Order: sequence, then C-alpha cells, then structure tokens
Amino acid sequence: WLGDVPAHWNVTRFRHKFQESPEKIDKEVVGVMLSVSGYRGIEIKEYDDENRRRLDDELVNYRIVRVGQLVVNSMWLNAAGLGVSAFEGHVSPAYRCYWIGEGLDLRYVHHLMRSAVYVEAYTSMAQGIRPNSLQLSRTDLMNLPVLIPPLDEQKAISSFLDVETSKIDGL
Repeated sequence: WLGDVPAHWNVTRFRHKFQESPEKIDKEVVGVMLSVSGYRGIEIKEYDDENRRRLDDELVNYRIVRVGQLVVNSMWLNAAGLGVSAFEGHVSPAYRCYWIGEGLDLRYVHHLMRSAVYVEAYTSMAQGIRPNSLQLSRTDLMNLPVLIPPLDEQKAISSFLDVETSKIDGL
C-alpha cells in the first residue's frame, strides 16, 4: 500500500522508531485536556458546556502528553485521529502517547502519519462493527511500516506541507 519508495529512503516498523509512554496522571494533573482533530491534529479541548469538564479526581489514569509526542486515538485513525503534540497536557486513557525516535523530524512525522495513504492503511487494518468505532490494534500499529527519508528531505517535505497547508487555512 506504500507504493514506490525512493531507493535511498529507509522503511522500518513503527515499533523501531516509536516508544509508548507509560505516563499517566496519578495525583497531580498535568496541563490541560487535549483532544484530536481530524483536520489539525492535537489541540486543546474546547468545552461547549463547562459541566462536561472533568474534575481533577476524575482524571486519574488519564494519559500524560508531552510536547513532541505522537498522540494516537486508535479508535479514530480512520479519520486521521492522531498527531504530534505542541502542547503538554492529558488525554483519555483510550489514547496512546509515543516518544518519537532519533532521526525523525517531528513535523514530518505529523504529516506522514496523518497522510491519506496512512489513513487508508489504518482503515484497512482496523477492526470493529461501526465506522465510528473501528480500532487499530497495538500489534498492527507496531508492525506498521514507516517511511524515513534522509533528515534534510524530511525537513523539506514538512516545510513544503506547512506552507501549503497555511495557504489553504488562509482561504
């Protein structure tokens, strides 16, 4: 499903470049509540009703998100439910947070893992009954191939996509 890959690019498994973070809220709440947007990635959760905001003692076992981590909602990958976080905070225990390994540009990872090709792959591997509850297993995610061009190419790709995305946002 990856198609043709340039010969000078590496292809490795997710498990070799990403390490799941075990951090969870125990006593002290870390940062603000975050959520995932299919359009933007990880963002600060906006509440339409303040009564829906959780109390601190209800946040025990919520996952802690650190700046620069890949945050994944495995039940929403068919709608690009992941991204690299620019925020420190916390997410539902249903999410997973991953430290990104050396040799990977954070913006490149953000664009790659949210690309249409990858979203199609997540969707084809996901299991479940309803489209809004399909889930990609941890094993399938860990075995996912990851395209790794040289770092200078990663930066060029992400810079190009950042510029073009900002043009679209401006329209």
